[in-house]
Amino acid sequence: MIRGDFLAITDAHKGEPWTPSTQPGWATRALAAMPLFSGIGRRHLRRVIKLIAVREYGDGVRVARLGSRGEAFHIVLDGKALVEVPGGHEIVLKPGDGFGELALIDGAPRAASVIASQGLITGRIARADFRRLIREEPAVAVGLLPGLVKTIRAIEGEAAPCIGAPAEEAVPSGGETGAANETITQGRELMGWMLALRHVPLFATFPQGHLRRVAKLFAVRRYRAGSVIVRQGDPGDSFCVLLDGTASVDRPGLEIPDLEAGHWFGELALIGEAPRAATVTARGDVAVARLSRSALRKLLKDEPRIALGLVDSLVALIRELQRQGR
Repeated sequence: MIRGDFLAITDAHKGEPWTPSTQPGWATRALAAMPLFSGIGRRHLRRVIKLIAVREYGDGVRVARLGSRGEAFHIVLDGKALVEVPGGHEIVLKPGDGFGELALIDGAPRAASVIASQGLITGRIARADFRRLIREEPAVAVGLLPGLVKTIRAIEGEAAPCIGAPAEEAVPSGGETGAANETITQGRELMGWMLALRHVPLFATFPQGHLRRVAKLFAVRRYRAGSVIVRQGDPGDSFCVLLDGTASVDRPGLEIPDLEAGHWFGELALIGEAPRAATVTARGDVAVARLSRSALRKLLKDEPRIALGLVDSLVALIRELQRQGR
């Protein structure tokens, strides 16, 4: 939950309705402080601001009900809101606080009830309006990606690096690459990559056409025994899939199993810049398929609608981490 009293409405403003047109600076600062919107540029942020509708609630009115479908995001403009969290916990939201931002993406059931108190006024963005905006302006969805990755990294904290493996039958073969790098662009290998990417959470919701375009960006590199594939602390700039061979994962204080063919790591590095969480070293000769952040960024610039699938996948990952209690 992000705190911020910069949106507090003083006595001089209480007689005036708060709207984006009368106080555009407040709206910009309020949204920019929310993790979901922190990566959106000002031009696109103005499009989001136009979706805000002001709502007033009498004391005791239930603004959101536990288990009901999440249909809107709210920023508290004045008054207070009491959040009743399962288990008996209560959180008081004050001006500048927001709730329900992930509901703008997936409309998942509310995780808590929210009750109005002390003359609550909120700025409300409806999910239907927001989804329509990002379909019409997919560049807005591109701007959501950094904030979603920051949220995931904050939830993960000091947990072990995220490593996954697609189903065995979906892993493309390393083959004989010959050169140090070879872009995978056609034939059975491309189809194999599309199938493999379906098992990576970041790409799980992609339509077939977008998945094909991403699959074409992979390049294969071979490493000899003892070579460092990625080093802890180095900038993370790519997503990697081990095609064949075995690699060790070293992070002080954690016991992490070796990687084998089909294991993947570093998918969040495609969007958010952060140092590598562990060192990965080839135990024998290995082949690694690599998708660079620069290649994905160029693709997003050429085809921003691909960001819609990434947004859905990242929100799904956040929900899963929350369910795991991380």
